[in-house]
Amino acid sequence: MIRRRAKKSLDRFCLDSRQIGSPGCESLSWAWDEVGAVLSCRSSGSPEPSPERRVARFRYHDALRQWSLEQPRDEGWRLCLNIGPVLDFDRLIEFLDADPFGQFWLC
Repeated sequence: MIRRRAKKSLDRFCLDSRQIGSPGCESLSWAWDEVGAVLSCRSSGSPEPSPERRVARFRYHDALRQWSLEQPRDEGWRLCLNIGPVLDFDRLIEFLDADPFGQFWLC
């Protein structure tokens, strides 16, 4: 049920995000990896298909029953310290879309 709600929110975000159409982001997609849900952005402005760029990962912590937001760093991931773990998955999506500190969408 927890993953189902997250899936629904991510599907909606990939269609409605204010980031779609901004420089460097033609479309959004997401997929589960071994730890959580990874959001990716496909760049625009190139005649060839561009590779997807990892934007963020949403990770569920069973012990806390909370979600956290992670940022891509080199070959791994790092916890986003500007928003702590939350019960409400949509709060993380709102934070990511607003990106108040320019952590996620700047290329």
